[in-house]
Amino acid sequence: MFFLKIFDDREAELEYVEDDYQSPLPEHLRWRNWAGKREGMTGDELYHFVQNILFRKLK
Repeated sequence: MFFLKIFDDREAELEYVEDDYQSPLPEHLRWRNWAGKREGMTGDELYHFVQNILFRKLK
């Protein structure tokens, strides 16, 4: 999961530099959209997302 955070930081740089940058990840799987928000998911909701959605899609 740390890889996703690092990857998200790199994507932010690329978005700044390249006007036409397209992320290879679907929007809902990008770190900033599920973990980067202060009021983001926690507890059971986060566990369910990581185990049943995130990891399955990244396989």
